Amino acid sequence: MSTSTNYIDRLEHELLGAIGRRRRKRTVVTRLAAMTAVTTAGVGALLLTGNGSSPALAIDITGKPSERSEVVLFVVSSPTPSYWRLTALGDFDGMKWTQTLGETSDASGPLPQARETGVHGETVTHTFEIRGLRGNLLPAAFAPVRVDGPGGITLDAETSSLFTASGTSADLRYTVESVLSDYRPDRLRAADAPPPTAIAERYLALPADFPAELADQARVITAGAATRYDRAIALQNWFRGFTYDRSFRAGHSQTAMQEFLAQRRGYCEQFAGTYAAFARVVGLPSRVAVGFTPGELRDDGRYYVLGKHAHAWVEIYFDGVGWVTFDPTPGRGPG
Repeated sequence: MSTSTNYIDRLEHELLGAIGRRRRKRTVVTRLAAMTAVTTAGVGALLLTGNGSSPALAIDITGKPSERSEVVLFVVSSPTPSYWRLTALGDFDGMKWTQTLGETSDASGPLPQARETGVHGETVTHTFEIRGLRGNLLPAAFAPVRVDGPGGITLDAETSSLFTASGTSADLRYTVESVLSDYRPDRLRAADAPPPTAIAERYLALPADFPAELADQARVITAGAATRYDRAIALQNWFRGFTYDRSFRAGHSQTAMQEFLAQRRGYCEQFAGTYAAFARVVGLPSRVAVGFTPGELRDDGRYYVLGKHAHAWVEIYFDGVGWVTFDPTPGRGPG
């Protein structure tokens, strides 16, 4: 086990103890355990932040990416490849993207509250078999609309994230029905209305000290883009002209984004975090999604997802469509 994983385990133990002493609700304990799941899964820049009363998931664009692991985390029986999503982070402070997770609801059977984001897409069924993945977050294709499996699986509706109260184990199996959003360019260009107020207030927010030169750069990149979708694509294409480089290390945290942009190289956390910030500058509600790329399709017809497949990408909100995947990391993703 790596030093960083030992540190996270120790920190979780201390915080769980504090929560127990303060008699916090069980849902808080579940949320805290879920944070560790992402770190140990291989997205190395995901951190624990907050305190016992308001723990949060976080991704830091200055962080060191995790070692690429050959450990099989889970196996998926699926007719199609997909990103296997754990959760999404919607709050940005200039260095970290975070998400304070709310109360969860039972996820047995249909999930009507989750259907909105994928109502116009194709319905696909995936069966997951957990191997080496540990924690409380469960992977699923976005957006899940039905879950069948053992008791104790719950849903955080704000992020469409699935949890298991008892934690993952090597014998955990569950089936998820997901509606995969319709990403046709003509449909997304037509979805050009301003976002609802609640979405705009949270997912367009930027820190007051966000550098003016970076905001100007985002506007230059998207100048001439006729629709919200065209702005999203212009940003995605611009970042895909960079170089994917896991060895790149940003310097001082206050200038990490500037260094990434100046060097035009980095790893997925930096691409996703910076793209999402630029998207907000130009009026596109955004959040950072974390999870895994499809994995390896093996001879048995199933997708084997390893630690090295951990990934971060971006979701942009389109009115009437919902959250749509964009991936600015070179060599990854749709579009």
